[in-house]
Amino acid sequence: MRPRDVFFSTVPVYYIRANVSRLEKSFRWQKPVEGPVEGILFLQVGGEGLNLVPVGEGLDLSFEAPYTVPDEMGRIDRHVPPHFISLQERLEVLQGEVTPHGAKVSFSLEMGQVGPDVELAWCAYAPPILQVFGQSCPFRYTQGFASLKEVASWAREHAQEAEEEGRFFDESIADNSLGSTFTHLLGQTFHSWLINTWWVKRPNGAEWFSVWEGSCYYHSTVDVEFTQGPFYLTLWPELLAMELDEWPDFAKPGERCLGERGRGTLFLSHDMGSMAFCG
Repeated sequence: MRPRDVFFSTVPVYYIRANVSRLEKSFRWQKPVEGPVEGILFLQVGGEGLNLVPVGEGLDLSFEAPYTVPDEMGRIDRHVPPHFISLQERLEVLQGEVTPHGAKVSFSLEMGQVGPDVELAWCAYAPPILQVFGQSCPFRYTQGFASLKEVASWAREHAQEAEEEGRFFDESIADNSLGSTFTHLLGQTFHSWLINTWWVKRPNGAEWFSVWEGSCYYHSTVDVEFTQGPFYLTLWPELLAMELDEWPDFAKPGERCLGERGRGTLFLSHDMGSMAFCG
């Protein structure tokens, strides 16, 4: 993430890296192995319904992703079977040798040596998923990319830049005097927020930003986003401004709570919608 840089921060790519190193000395009472230790370091993905096909410098992925549709009142019945959407994604192998399920690299290490890396870029380009007031809305990143191929090409070309930006952001978060426990909590909080954000383009040209309340999939619940105000105001105030513009569309007449005493007043809804539906 690069705060206030919309294009960079919405690129649909996860970078995944693994490395191997050998201890400088023996572990506890274990007698050290003499000479080099050889092996294979690998990263692989898999799961039921996930199809992988090695193609070029990576693998093509296809799978069916489940999603739940609320009823006319916006309620979720978790006993109703989910719907499915077909997705095509891509694993670019940035370091290592392509395998049927990922990538690998061989190593031979003396004590204290650091081995090679295996690195993947998991690239996505999904069709419109979120509906806002009954209209399907493409993801914001489709403004900068026309296809999955373009995303994969960007991921390979800009891997170092993405790593540097990630390291800078991590260092910024860790620059506090409250200790490692607080820093770890901030890291976990940021990642859980990030994977629950939705940023799409509406058919009328307006942009839409909302955030799932992760445990129940409600969009931009007022009480939750209210407590995150300092985060937005510190790093990206325009995101909060978008929500402030959106919440009034979900206002309700005060008499629904207060009867005649509430006539002429309004109150905000708890949220903007649920699952992949806002409205």
